[in-house]
Amino acid sequence: MACPFCPPGTPVSAAVLALHCCTAASLAALAAGLGGVVAGLDGPLHEQSSWVMAAGAGAYVVIAASVRARTAPRAGRWLLVGVLPALALCAVVAATADSESAVRQVWLITASIAWLSAAELLVRRRRATPDAADGAGT
Repeated sequence: MACPFCPPGTPVSAAVLALHCCTAASLAALAAGLGGVVAGLDGPLHEQSSWVMAAGAGAYVVIAASVRARTAPRAGRWLLVGVLPALALCAVVAATADSESAVRQVWLITASIAWLSAAELLVRRRRATPDAADGAGT
């Protein structure tokens, strides 16, 4: 059986299963943080919920970046355009955990994951369209 996101011929191994486990753990941390933030919407916000939410989202971004860097040729542009801004948004949530509203924190985390996904789509679209500079358009 071949690994669906690895180079062709790569067998499913313990490393892929470990990556899946880490991804599931980061999403569980994100969900736990979101649950704590949503539960505290009408009361005082617990700083730990924001930290857990930001750490879960940040871990997910790092895992996605490592998989993308491993499986895609020339992932440098995506790392700069997609990963760094997404990690910066997660860091903003962590840094402002005690002063920012819960709703704003949730939207910042949502924006970080959306930014990561949008950057991937833009890089794929750009790679699929021929450049005029290469002479393909003439």
